[in-house]
Formats: sequence, structure tokens, C-alpha cells
Amino acid sequence: MDQNNQDKTSAVDKVLAFDTIFTNNHIKMLKVLLSYFDPAIQKTLAIYIKFLELQYTFAYFQNHARVFSSGHSPPDTSSDLNNLCREILPYCAPDERKKIEQIRQMQQTMENFRQMQQVMETMKELFPDGFPSFGSQTDEETGSDASSGNAPFNAELLSSLIGGENSQMFDMLAAMMNGST
Repeated sequence: MDQNNQDKTSAVDKVLAFDTIFTNNHIKMLKVLLSYFDPAIQKTLAIYIKFLELQYTFAYFQNHARVFSSGHSPPDTSSDLNNLCREILPYCAPDERKKIEQIRQMQQTMENFRQMQQVMETMKELFPDGFPSFGSQTDEETGSDASSGNAPFNAELLSSLIGGENSQMFDMLAAMMNGST
């Protein structure tokens, strides 16, 4: 089963679970009978069914202290937001889908940024005097003293090794680091 179908199944399962908890067999029978009535009566019966569901929901919460949940502790917010966006997509109109996809992309970009920040902090800890240049520039060009261990950070080399869109993120972080040092 592909990811899209799996997401739809997961979302449908949650909707069905909600509907199952907040209804009873009597209400379900009325829903089945609804299609057998004249359209004029269907309107009144549909409103009555919704009223019964609301009444049943109030009674459910009076008798059950626990709130409807999936039965486990909430996951971290970044994956939770990503899962939420995926699960509601089947119920969105096309323009809403675009907005949800933009939210997912922004969230993914923020996550990439956070990961890159962690990498940069780790690199700062490993190389407190600056990153080695790996010989891309001579000591005379950089003005550093290789024997002192104060080799400059060579962002271009590291950026080219990273490659792709992560390279752009790295360039931005490198610029931020150079501004803070």
C-alpha cells in the first residue's frame, strides 16, 4: 500500500473511531432508514439524528472521564504536525491542499535548519579555534599560521561537499556563524 493510501486509511480509521464512540445502534439504524423517506421528511430526520448524536455525546462525557484519545503519549510536535497535515489532506479542497503542503514544506525547512544548527554547534565544539581549511588556500593567502592551529573555516569546501539544497542551508548557517564570531 503506498503512503497516500495508508494516510487516507489512517484518517478514515480515526473518523470511524470518532463516529463509533459518539453514536449508538439506534442512531445508526435511523441513518440507514433516512434514505427510505421522502426528501421533505429526510431534512427533519437528519436534524433529529444530529440532535441525538449531540445528546449521546454529552451523555458519553458524563459517564466517561477520559477524553477521546489514541491511547498513547503525544509524539514530538514536528512529526505530529507532519502526520496531522498528511491525515487531513484527503478532506481538503485543492486550495487548502496547497496551503497544507506549504505548511509541511515550511516545517521540513525548519527541521532541516534545526539539524544544521546542531551540526554547526557540534563542529564549533570540535574545532573551537576555527575549522581547518583542508589546503584550499595557502597560508600566505589566508594569513593564518598553520602551526598555531588557527586555520580558517573553509565554508566553500564544506558547502560543496554537502551539495544540493542542504548546501544553501549550510551557506546561510555559515554566514550566521561568521557574523557571530
